[in-house]
Amino acid sequence: MLQFPITLKAGLNSPKIDYVADFLIAIPNKQIVIESKGKLTPEARLKLNLLDAVHPKLFANLLIVTKSQRDIQKLPKWLQGKACTLTRLPKVISTFLEQ
Repeated sequence: MLQFPITLKAGLNSPKIDYVADFLIAIPNKQIVIESKGKLTPEARLKLNLLDAVHPKLFANLLIVTKSQRDIQKLPKWLQGKACTLTRLPKVISTFLEQ
């Protein structure tokens, strides 16, 4: 599914905050959230922190896809383990689905 919205915050006295993932792969009993990033903006960093706090199961299944290994190294340490390059994506997804 393309452009999958995930509600992070919805309150009576505060604005609704949505995180829109680039892709969602959903099969029975598993979901993989895929985010394509070149550069992590402050807004994206905040929303990924909120995703971890509000939806930890989805955050656990998050994959950040970058063009190069250099782009992965530019990510914060807490996100580097969730990242792979585009060329490795099929193998990473297949490994995840086998778990």
